[in-house]
Amino acid sequence: MAKLKDTKLKDINYTNTKTLPYSNSIWADPHVPSREDILSVIRETGVIVKSELINIFSIKDETTLLGIDKRLFAMERDSQITIDKDVLRENKKTKFIYGQVIYTKSGNGFLKQDINKKNNLYISPKEMMKVFHGDWVNVKKKVNSKTKKNEFIIVEVVKRSTSRLLGKTIIEEGLSLCIPINNNINRKIIITNSSDFNLKNDCVVCIKITRQPSQQFQPLGVITSFIGDIHENQIENKIAIENFNIPNLFSKETINQSELISSDITEYDLKTRTDLRNLPFITIDDDNARDFDDAIYCEEICVNQGNRKKTSYRLFVAIADVSHYVKKDSVLDKTALERGTSIYFSNEVIPMLPEKLSNDICSLLPRKDRLVLVCELLISPKSSDKEIRDNCKFYEAIINSKERLTYNKVLDIRNGVDITQDALINKNINDLGKLFNILIEKRIDRGAIDFNIQETQILFDNSGKISDIALRKRNDAHRIVEECMLLANTCAAYFIEKNKFECIYRIHDKPSRESIKNLKIFLNHIGINVSNNLNKPKHYHNLLELISNHHKFNILQTLLLQSLQTATYSVDNIGHFGLSYDLYTHFTSPIRRYPDLINHRIIKNIIYHHDRCSNLNKTQPVYSYDELEVIASLTSSYERRAFEASRYADNWLKCVFAQKFEGESFYGVISAVVSTGIFVTIDSLKIDGFVPIIELTNKFKLNKVLKYIECDISNKRYQIGDTVQVKINKVVIESGQIYLCILKDFTDNK
Repeated sequence: MAKLKDTKLKDINYTNTKTLPYSNSIWADPHVPSREDILSVIRETGVIVKSELINIFSIKDETTLLGIDKRLFAMERDSQITIDKDVLRENKKTKFIYGQVIYTKSGNGFLKQDINKKNNLYISPKEMMKVFHGDWVNVKKKVNSKTKKNEFIIVEVVKRSTSRLLGKTIIEEGLSLCIPINNNINRKIIITNSSDFNLKNDCVVCIKITRQPSQQFQPLGVITSFIGDIHENQIENKIAIENFNIPNLFSKETINQSELISSDITEYDLKTRTDLRNLPFITIDDDNARDFDDAIYCEEICVNQGNRKKTSYRLFVAIADVSHYVKKDSVLDKTALERGTSIYFSNEVIPMLPEKLSNDICSLLPRKDRLVLVCELLISPKSSDKEIRDNCKFYEAIINSKERLTYNKVLDIRNGVDITQDALINKNINDLGKLFNILIEKRIDRGAIDFNIQETQILFDNSGKISDIALRKRNDAHRIVEECMLLANTCAAYFIEKNKFECIYRIHDKPSRESIKNLKIFLNHIGINVSNNLNKPKHYHNLLELISNHHKFNILQTLLLQSLQTATYSVDNIGHFGLSYDLYTHFTSPIRRYPDLINHRIIKNIIYHHDRCSNLNKTQPVYSYDELEVIASLTSSYERRAFEASRYADNWLKCVFAQKFEGESFYGVISAVVSTGIFVTIDSLKIDGFVPIIELTNKFKLNKVLKYIECDISNKRYQIGDTVQVKINKVVIESGQIYLCILKDFTDNK
């Protein structure tokens, strides 16, 4: 009951008796304890007399006494308690239905039960006023007297899921309210400390819930932090950071530790590392990149093979030696693990490590001596994957990158449009191009899946506002770097396993049988016959070639991608299905990925004991299996968090962009169908919108496997891949929704 007594109501204007949305009346007696509070006392005492209960809650007011009598009567009616001559007990004979509340946009809800229970139970809008989306509750079945249908009433909120939220402020009749940005929260929250802030409409604030919702009361909350104005630049990033609980500020201790680190190369470094500063290493990255994890150098050589000489290529993949500076269990290391990965928004980066390390000391800047961990490989057209991995070498080194190049710059050099002044750099790029042709052939022979999904990038004007959405251009320079990194990663996994140590693998399981079955049914339905089982990467590779000229290729390859599992981190190796590697890990990006940093430490531990001719069987591992298992699980979740946060921010910006075109019509392609409507991709704007099923004139049913919705009355069908003309009806930026309506379709379906 302390929570109720501590609630600050001083800012509420009690003279205003108008009812606010989603509430019967917010002016009911707030001192009547909730069902949950009453049950908590009864469960603690086992049995209690009503007068003792009243004393515990310090109830003296006659109106409140009347209110608690009504509540106890209702609890007895709903079989929560028994009352025998003012003696209260919990009714343990009653079997309530337990589950999680799912809110729908229509205002009603459903109870999601145990995963084995397929049917969700209907909860009316009136009952939904008691809870927030995601709350865990006990419900009781009730027959609606008017409709004669089963409904379920919430008798107890067992666990609240929302203690804080992010929202947008509005001022209504002198009252400060917060509208949750989370689209699943359907209640306005009364802000009880608004006088502490200079609030106006459209402020984004973080709210701590001080009173949960009920049928009688509007929820209350206090502002814990002020995020900014909803229209300011990068507000979408700030909201994503708050929504996904992303640490974005470094502690003073972390900053101080990073500031103490020097980039100077010591005499000890020179003695113990291989000096490769004479080689013309280059970095190749995006135009706006600042953290350079990797540098590469390739040279064509002739290798004696009996009486003949064969052309081979020596490839050096030099990776920033972050582990030299970020020691295990240090403050910097703990900070890096808390983040797990750098997060790349369209207009901002939240780095895993402080800027002095990520953009300076560890970054392989041009014409700066840097410490690296090198993977050196020897590759020829006839080298098998096993031969390449057996002959690879890992060692600590020092390099001096000769040039910071971009992908477009490298492409221009390869095409003879632009030539650098350094002949050795030109030769490096030329040899990398020759090696790339060999690696692509090996990729094809291996059967790796090669998707060509078109990615978009958001462009900004000089004021920092979104100006356009364009396709991200990808050329052979991207693929050159990618193939070199893939090769270094698989060699790192092989090197660690060969030396019988455990590491964090990057694994990708094969697709599920159900996923393959549904994909094949759909493809056969549209005339694409798939004869194999799609249980090998080569099968997907061949299927992509088969459909490459199909007029719905972009949609079809997206469906193929969606049929696959998600890659993740694990201590237990199962291989990487998509890349068709039996061993694979992440090694090449320790500045921005924590698993790479872990694997660097493991490799350096092996190198250290190799150099000292130690018995590796007796060498103490850097990490135990259990430690690696925990780290793999954490970093997998942090990777998903980073992806979701970045996608949220991009969706926000795309909605801002789409607002300019509200009311205008465009041609689009149906990219997905669900029971609630149709998703349409508008290629000319590079955005996706949603057509709610209620916008369609007749009742439609979903065929999930064949990916269409169809009306039994008109035989009208909308299927994935169909072309439609749509109008942008409404854009709701906060929820990331672009609502469309169909004006015309161009389908050949019935």
